[in-house]
Formats: sequence, structure tokens, C-alpha cells
Amino acid sequence: MNLSGIVGLLVAILGVGLGAALLGEFTVYFDLISLVFVLLPMLLMPMVIHGHADLRKYGFGALWRFLFPGDSAPWSASENAKALRVIDSTGAMAILAGAAGTLIGTVQMLQALDDPSVIGPALSVALLTLLYPLLMTGLLLFPLSRHYRVAAIQAGSDPSVLEPDGTVRHVMQVLSLVGLSIGISFLLMLLCMASF
Repeated sequence: MNLSGIVGLLVAILGVGLGAALLGEFTVYFDLISLVFVLLPMLLMPMVIHGHADLRKYGFGALWRFLFPGDSAPWSASENAKALRVIDSTGAMAILAGAAGTLIGTVQMLQALDDPSVIGPALSVALLTLLYPLLMTGLLLFPLSRHYRVAAIQAGSDPSVLEPDGTVRHVMQVLSLVGLSIGISFLLMLLCMASF
């Protein structure tokens, strides 16, 4: 068992959860539709990209090996590199699904500017669909990606062949685009509410 990995993951999750709970009602951070909107593409698109067997072995299997290394034989450089690609594409799909949800929530909000009772729920969907993949990527997928990048290099992979922190790059690109959308949405929402 990778005790430091498990403890670190749990402490990070508890820290985020405690911070959210201290700000107020914790249940406002849970929306089943937003969660499904992110989880389905996050799990299904890597299966389309890499195939079911690779997702099972190098996605879920990589997580299992990270948390419970046990007595299994170490992976080769190519297997670690494959795990890295599956994990990075899973993170990218999560961020892209979250960004799509944010834009959908923004469109819903903009279409309902004349009805302030609809703006809140639409804005909630917009923000929660981005919050979930950011938390999943930051707390789980980024550490996994880093672990398998180092493992691939230690097993003999050429570092120049491995993409440099693909998940972080995707996060920054998408966040810059979505941030602009959110900023414009808030401005429009404030202008609309000022007229009431």
C-alpha cells in the first residue's frame, strides 16, 4: 500500500472539503447533472481514444498500482509511458467536458437574463462543471501523471519523447478561454440585475 499517496490524497480532499464547508452549506457544491456531465466524457472518451483494454490496464490499473503497489512486477518504460498518456488524456477530457458544461451554463444564463430566478441555477451549472474536473485533475490525475512520467524516465524512456505535463497545459489553455466567457457572463448578469 502506498500509504503516503493515500494519506496525501485524503488530506487534500479533506482540505478542499473543509474549506468548502467552512464557507457555508456544503450541499451547494453537489449537483448530480454537473457531475454526470463531467464524469461520462472523462471516462468514455479515453476509452474511445485508447480502447477499453488500455483504459482498464493503464487508467484504472495505473491508479491501483499507484495506491497499492504490492508485489506486481514493475512496468516497462513503454507501459509507464502508456499509463502517462491515458492519464493525461483522461485529465484533458475532464477539463474539456467541464469547459463545455461551463459554456452551456453560460448560454442558459444569457438566455434567461429577463428571469433572475433562472440565472442562479444556470450559473451554478456553469461553475460546478468546471469545479469538478479541476478538483479531479488537481487532486488525482496530476499527481498520477507526474508519478508515471517519473517512472517512465526511470525505466529508460527518453524524456524528450514524453509530453511535458500535458494535463497542466490543457488546463491552462481551457481555463483562459473559459475565464473570458465567465467574466463576460458575470458582467452581463450584473448589467441585467442592475436594470431590475
